[in-house]
Parts: sequence; structure tokens; C-alpha cells
Amino acid sequence: MNVAPEAMKQALLNFGMPEWQAEGLVEDYAHYRRGEAAAISSTVGDITDKAAVPFSQFAKEYAGRFSEKAQVPREGNYRAG
Repeated sequence: MNVAPEAMKQALLNFGMPEWQAEGLVEDYAHYRRGEAAAISSTVGDITDKAAVPFSQFAKEYAGRFSEKAQVPREGNYRAG
């Protein structure tokens, strides 16, 4: 979907986003449009010794963690992994 940068910025402002943040997001998407975020690396596998998975697979496997019923860990109780 192509949206003019100024139209995107205005939509974000109308949504209530601060101007500095809207401008930053528009700048981010300009990088994406130019293909500057298209590089794929092996970093995930190099660090974790596990193959990276597509976002769709991650979302399906962790959907329960993002539901309204998911419990948010209290500070100090979070355990990674």
C-alpha cells in the first residue's frame, strides 16, 4: 500500500501520536521503501543455535502470550527463556 509520507504523518498526528514520533516513523518507512531493511542475516541462528522462524510461525506459536488473558509478569519475576 503506497501512502504519501505527508498523508501518513497527518494520519499519525490525527491518531494522537506526538509530532517527533510521527516524523520518526515516516522516516523509518522511507528506509523500508528504499529497501534499506531488506538484508537477511544469520545472527539469530549464530547467537541461539536455533534457526530463525517466519513471523507468522512465531505469532501462531505465541498467540496466547499476546491475548487479553495473558498475565504480565511483575517486575523482578520475569524469566527469559
